[in-house]
Amino acid sequence: MLIELKFDDSWIGYAQMKTFRLIDKILKAGDAEGNRYKGYFVLQYTDENWDQSTFTINRIPITKTDLIKFFLFDNEILKTIPSIF
Repeated sequence: MLIELKFDDSWIGYAQMKTFRLIDKILKAGDAEGNRYKGYFVLQYTDENWDQSTFTINRIPITKTDLIKFFLFDNEILKTIPSIF
């Protein structure tokens, strides 16, 4: 899993998109069944204090509890948040 951290409304730029799309393609080819590589995700947060922050992953709002589940590779959460590419 590749995770890009962005503050507030920031999003990945054109060059990052091209670079990470290529990396994502290579990693998916090496793990066609998706057992190891789960995808590329952009995590946006609104406050440096993560206890007060709100979160989105790939522009999908999530709770702090779901964020923890996401970091633990919970399949229920991963199914609701598709990889960008």
